[in-house]
Amino acid sequence: MNIAFEGRGDRWSGAAEKAEPGDKDKFQPWSVRVSTTGGETVEGVMLVTDLAAEKAEADAGGAAGALGQAFSRALQAELGLRPLRSGFRFVVDHRWVVGYSRPGGGGGGSSGA
Repeated sequence: MNIAFEGRGDRWSGAAEKAEPGDKDKFQPWSVRVSTTGGETVEGVMLVTDLAAEKAEADAGGAAGALGQAFSRALQAELGLRPLRSGFRFVVDHRWVVGYSRPGGGGGGSSGA
């Protein structure tokens, strides 16, 4: 599946593919490799919870599209905090797939992170 997002003044794009779970993996791992337009490449793992996978499957755009968007949002949010480095391991729960609700009952949808 393809991934694309912007962060830290650059455009990132790449791909993710399902990986074989290790003995200690509690969630389904996906290998991720993304590069900037300037040529920087980082690799890591997104760990998808069972509920996130279920929500992605239920998405009208299909699981690959929903997970790709969730991965992009998570990586973009990380870039808001610090540079992205190879070796990252992030858990992607259902909130990255369906979006966050605003505090105070503001409804669903993405936070834009």
